[in-house]
Amino acid sequence: QGKNSYVSNHGDRTTSLEDNSPANFRGIFGGRTPVGIRDLKDGTSNTIALSETKRSPADGGDNLEVDGQVRVQSAAIDTNPSACLAFLDPANKKRFIAGSNGDATRGYRWGDGRPAFTGFQTVLAPNSPSCTVNNNNEDPNQAIYSASSFHQGGVHVAMADGAVRFVNQTINAGNPAAAPPGAGSLGTPSPYGIWGALGTRMGREVVSEF
Repeated sequence: QGKNSYVSNHGDRTTSLEDNSPANFRGIFGGRTPVGIRDLKDGTSNTIALSETKRSPADGGDNLEVDGQVRVQSAAIDTNPSACLAFLDPANKKRFIAGSNGDATRGYRWGDGRPAFTGFQTVLAPNSPSCTVNNNNEDPNQAIYSASSFHQGGVHVAMADGAVRFVNQTINAGNPAAAPPGAGSLGTPSPYGIWGALGTRMGREVVSEF
């Protein structure tokens, strides 16, 4: 299938990313259910639609590279997303620690609507690692897919109003140890700061300049 370097916004949850219920998915994209402009209660200029993503290495790399890789079998990201950050090598933040199991799926199925291939979440700040909990990498029970790019210091995003903005990877992303929102949480603020707020379509957050 064709390759892609852009991914769609699935909000700030880490579970049930393909949920068909509009009451459960907090971004613009979820399961097989359309969301219209009228549903973006936070405003089109305050809601991200798309982001860049780093494609997985063509040769598969050595599965320890953070760029384009998804770290498999990480722990507790459904209650503590910072568990994904704990797998970074302290001496080299561009690599996972030895013993990590990586999976190269990002950017290789432009027509596949599953977030493993074409989605991201506003949970960890841009250019953070991506992680899943189980071995079913295409449809994991729990996952964090981070926005990423090869630009220095951040990513370009397309807002729902069509504007393109550069988001610095130092953007306020709240507390990464905070539990993600659960089902039925539509209409509540994101725990992940301005970055999380930009991912929700109806979080009722006040988004300051970014």
